[in-house]
Amino acid sequence: MSLPKFLQTAPWSYDLKTLDIKKDRHLIITQILNHGTWEQVQWVLKNYREREIKEVVKNPDRGVWHKDALNFWLNIFNLKLPKKIIKDALFSLKVK
Repeated sequence: MSLPKFLQTAPWSYDLKTLDIKKDRHLIITQILNHGTWEQVQWVLKNYREREIKEVVKNPDRGVWHKDALNFWLNIFNLKLPKKIIKDALFSLKVK
């Protein structure tokens, strides 16, 4: 199944034609929950199981999440993560 064009603004640095809805679900879910519009989030909620979405939020990729977005989804799904995992998941332009 190909991804609809209206999703392109969320995973903006990826070519939708090269993404697979199943194989690339972690990336797609992360990008849309982090950068997406309400319409794009609705698409994620319709096309992925809640447990798949929760799994992505519980195992956030390093350095890609915006703090407000990650905190929002952790609250929505009533999930708790260690502070270190949250800190490592957050996008930062600071050089360490």
